Amino acid sequence: MQDDHQKLVDEYIEYLEAVRGLSFHSVTAYRRDITQYILWLESQGDAPFPVDDRTLRAYMGQLGRKESAARTVNRKLSALRGFYRFHARRKASRGGGTAPSTHGASAAPAGPDATDASPGSAAPSGPDASIDAGAAVPGVKGVKAPRDLPEFLYEDEMNSLLIELEEKACDYFGWRDLLIAHLFYSTGCRLAELSGISREQVERNPARIRIRGKGGKERIVFLSSQTRRIIPDYLARRKEFLEQGEDPGALFLNRNRRALSPRGIQYILGKISTTRNLPGSLHPHMFRHSFATHLMNNGADIRMVQEMLGHENLSTTQVYTHTSLGALRDLYRNAHPHSRRRNISGDRNGEQG
Repeated sequence: MQDDHQKLVDEYIEYLEAVRGLSFHSVTAYRRDITQYILWLESQGDAPFPVDDRTLRAYMGQLGRKESAARTVNRKLSALRGFYRFHARRKASRGGGTAPSTHGASAAPAGPDATDASPGSAAPSGPDASIDAGAAVPGVKGVKAPRDLPEFLYEDEMNSLLIELEEKACDYFGWRDLLIAHLFYSTGCRLAELSGISREQVERNPARIRIRGKGGKERIVFLSSQTRRIIPDYLARRKEFLEQGEDPGALFLNRNRRALSPRGIQYILGKISTTRNLPGSLHPHMFRHSFATHLMNNGADIRMVQEMLGHENLSTTQVYTHTSLGALRDLYRNAHPHSRRRNISGDRNGEQG
């Protein structure tokens, strides 16, 4: 990549880390997506500035020809929007000064999008006063993506899994895997959130934990009575496992007595999947989806579920409004007046369903 293009990427990445406080994995994904786009531009003899919607459409088109999923294409487009907004605002905050263009052209339009705004940025002035505030990537829309229902376990499947894990827990690793499963289901944590929990947090307050989620945002998660019940046993086995060695502080340890990484947790869940008769591959978000689905099915308010999941937008939580067929049937029978009368008659005649 050309040095001047690399500088544009580095400036935006520094902003994501220092101002927006995004996680390492999020920043890595942004860097990868933007770098891929600029390398493609260079291969076409083009440059990132000025932004051209036809060029962006061509780029999205070649992603589609590579059979990239719609969500992948939209994620990459979102990263580019943020990249262009950032540099447009930098130009605007300088009073329409030098654009971040490699061809001396004007920068991409700026906008007042709070998500990507940097503190202290000024409104456009001078020759840039007519910039369209919302058109950082003009005329380019995302690809319509199918909204699949999330994978989850039914309550009886989840209970069976946890019971089986506890019955087979005979050493440190068995108790570790058991507590990982319980914490995922009890809290609805994301993978990175759970792997970041420390021993001290659990010892200090076994009923609730303050975790740091996406964008450095903190929230409180609660531990169920079943989870709290097994914590003392796990901590005792953890202490024996360390054998007077240096404690890394993380709640979960690997075989080298170091902090268990997110990838290590994924490996453990994959191993559990291969040894148990589950309806699908067990992964961290399956616990998270199960957590939210079971709360919704048992009458929890959607805004409370949003808070517990750490979702910024309610629309993200609404995917969990799906319910089991049995729950829908029971709701219909209890709520619809004609259904209530038919049920009374049906029950007298021994009808079912």
